[in-house]
Amino acid sequence: MIEAKEMTLASADPAVAAMVCGAADPLWTGLERALDNGRGFVFVTDAAGLLKGYADLVAMRAAFMKGGHLSGVTVGDVAAPWGSAKEPLGVAPVLDGEGRILGLNESGPQPFLPVSEPDLTHREMRYAFDAFLSTWISSTGDYIRRFEQEFAEKVGMAHGVATSNGTVSLHLAMATLGIGEGDEVIVPDLTFAASINTVMHVG
Repeated sequence: MIEAKEMTLASADPAVAAMVCGAADPLWTGLERALDNGRGFVFVTDAAGLLKGYADLVAMRAAFMKGGHLSGVTVGDVAAPWGSAKEPLGVAPVLDGEGRILGLNESGPQPFLPVSEPDLTHREMRYAFDAFLSTWISSTGDYIRRFEQEFAEKVGMAHGVATSNGTVSLHLAMATLGIGEGDEVIVPDLTFAASINTVMHVG
């Protein structure tokens, strides 16, 4: 833990609020907040606002898969104590003398920086559940139709076609343009394999 004098962010700071859940908060609250803050965990405080621990997406997902959201499992139920051997990297709480979170210190070791990762928040989680509940989870449905229409409007075209992935999109685009044997296609030298594979697919 870091002395409060090192950083004096107000406790009303939105960045702090996005990182904190009360121990009595429902599992869903912790899941959504840990997704939204981009850190994959939340600090957990007691009723008096004192830091008690943290709950990460791994622990919350495990509780969810066991039906914890149906049985009243709270964020506090899945929290690990702060100061345990495996604390999350990247951000530490700045505490006052009693143990309340005043701010955040992000000067410590940072987590591994991936080349690419999805930006998933509570919005995507809710949309995925909504699509699941609609029973349209592949090939068509309201979300696909909306995406095709809104994408077409965004790029000023009459139609848009959603595909299952970028490889299919590249293949379809080249096939539609009639690219084939004898044509030259230039791709970057540092790229994903699909950039080259799709050229080979069309000959």
